[in-house]
Amino acid sequence: MHSKRTLFVLFVVMILAALAMVGCGAKETSVPTPTRTPKPTFTPTPEGQIVNAPLFQQDVNAAPTDEVAVLPTDTPTPRSPPDTL
Repeated sequence: MHSKRTLFVLFVVMILAALAMVGCGAKETSVPTPTRTPKPTFTPTPEGQIVNAPLFQQDVNAAPTDEVAVLPTDTPTPRSPPDTL
């Protein structure tokens, strides 16, 4: 068996080795790390993106009408259940 003194020395060596490993990553500098500029965030308009994207050419001199453009949607069509025997 090992003596108490040998175990104590081994314990101290392990503690010092752990502190040396932790200390290698910590680098003291007086220059602060520059902060990254934040990415711009997208804020949609209340009407959505239709205001920003023209859907069709329109004559600016024409009189306004009450027509509304119908946009296609991705509504799934209902399916009938499979036939079971």
